[in-house]
Amino acid sequence: FVADAAEELRGRTRQVAAQLRRAGLQTEFSYTWQALGKQLKTADKKGARHVIILGNETTERGVVQIKDLVGGCDREVALDELLCRPTEVLQVRS
Repeated sequence: FVADAAEELRGRTRQVAAQLRRAGLQTEFSYTWQALGKQLKTADKKGARHVIILGNETTERGVVQIKDLVGGCDREVALDELLCRPTEVLQVRS
């Protein structure tokens, strides 16, 4: 699930989701903007394992936050690295 912390990041959220889909990962996002907390609840309801969070400050630094909804840990990863090697970064098993 790809979420954004600010409405002005909607376009970037759609781009990231599209790139992850092209890489073969099942990826969703909220089609209408909602507060981040609501997006996280939506991701949890849909059974998402990871939430990739785009925020103004992190996006400016070229990183995203990855929240593991199963393991409960958070980490920052370079956006380019995520988009180049999404399966490895998210540790997705086929």
